[in-house]
Amino acid sequence: MQSYDTDEEHLEELSFATQQPTLNLAQRFETLLDRDKETFISAVTDAFHKFIGAVDNVETRIMRDITEMERSLHLRGEKLDEDKSQFHLEKQGFHKEKTHIQSFMSNQVNKVRINVGGSRFETTLTTLTSERGSMLEAMFSGRFPIESEDGEYFIDRDAEFFPLILNYLRDGEVEMPTDDAARARLAREAAYYGLDGLQGHLDRTETVHWDDEIVAVHTLKGHTHYILCLQFDMNTLITGSGDNNIRVWDMESGQCLKTLYGHTGFVCCLQFQDNLLISGGKDTKIILWDIKKGKRIANGILEGHTCDVQTLHMEGNLLVSGSADHTIRVWNTAERVCTAILRGHTARVTHVQFHGDRLVSGSSDRTVRVWSIHSGQCVNVLSGHTDSVFCLQFEGSRLVTGSSDKTIRIWDLNTASCVAVLEGHTGWVKCLQFQGSQLLSGGDKTIKIWDIDKMVCVKTVDTAHTNDVRCLMFRGRYLVSGSFDGTVKIWKQVQNGKHMQPHVIP
Repeated sequence: MQSYDTDEEHLEELSFATQQPTLNLAQRFETLLDRDKETFISAVTDAFHKFIGAVDNVETRIMRDITEMERSLHLRGEKLDEDKSQFHLEKQGFHKEKTHIQSFMSNQVNKVRINVGGSRFETTLTTLTSERGSMLEAMFSGRFPIESEDGEYFIDRDAEFFPLILNYLRDGEVEMPTDDAARARLAREAAYYGLDGLQGHLDRTETVHWDDEIVAVHTLKGHTHYILCLQFDMNTLITGSGDNNIRVWDMESGQCLKTLYGHTGFVCCLQFQDNLLISGGKDTKIILWDIKKGKRIANGILEGHTCDVQTLHMEGNLLVSGSADHTIRVWNTAERVCTAILRGHTARVTHVQFHGDRLVSGSSDRTVRVWSIHSGQCVNVLSGHTDSVFCLQFEGSRLVTGSSDKTIRIWDLNTASCVAVLEGHTGWVKCLQFQGSQLLSGGDKTIKIWDIDKMVCVKTVDTAHTNDVRCLMFRGRYLVSGSFDGTVKIWKQVQNGKHMQPHVIP
């Protein structure tokens, strides 16, 4: 037995012996705890990652479901638009048929016999009153008492052109005489009967001989950006610009009469009919204006396009618009509603024109499409230009298109074929207009006049503007052009070699 020198040594030995098992147990517990801690952390980490993965899967499914719902809603929206367009087309067809039947029935009871200078004609009240403000409309409107003899109404006038006048009143179309003397006599008859529309046809189909020069009698300044569009009659000129504004000018004096504010982007296109002006802009809006008041018409904003409104064409209450959103919309301006949406172009629609049931559109997709307005179907696609189709105009079966490929193409709409290509411009062909057998084109700072029967350029105004000619319009003896140089020029033919000095209007 071990002996101890002191009690303290004995107690110390006992204390050590007692603590040794405790220390071993603590160490083992700490080791187990560390191992369990690592296992616990690993388990928690795995569980967390699994949770995150589950959340990601749920989020993915939710986003997929949302995307599918959005696609479904978009498709349903397109289907509703198509159904709405089809409904309006059917409604138009119904009203057209109804009007036709009513017109037929009315004609049976409203026949009128007229004796013009000894020549007898039979027509209807509907025909005679079709042009408001004319002498014939006033005579047969019922507003004034007129006497007949044996059921005939006598007009003391030469009857040479009365058949042509009746045809014009029936459908708005007329076969114009080509002889200058005959045209002059027809113009006198149009003035006598107060037929402004017929006079307009005479102006638009007049063939001007460009043996003498044309000069700018007015240079109009006021816009602070590009001139993008213009319209005029013999008294009033209207211009739209990249400064977001529209200006109304007096044609004779060249003075600016008023400025119309309303668009928040470039004014890209205009249509002008009587006192109604319609403008389309980069802000996607189509605005209807009262020109005399110089104000927007109440509820006069047509919305639906989702990009720039590039082009407009109007006849009566029917308006067609083309947009950078690749679509064409047909509107009823009286009811302020879109009646059809035509889809087919794969790039911006740059120009539209229609007459009757036929609509022609040009696009940056390099094609021209021919549509039936009533069915909304594309009936022909014309291909040939190698770059954007920028402008077009058609009369009857003849269509002319201008392109950024620097060429002008002439097409036969009956055969859907290109019959000629005119070359001469050194830049984009941005604007066109028929004038009888002549064609005017603008683009690369120049204005060119073409004889489209002979397919040759007969005159070039080399320094028309200091920048590209963007728009032009010809009526009667006046030609008006607008340019990227920010100016508008009013041109007139110089006769008898007498040059006129241009008048700059600030």
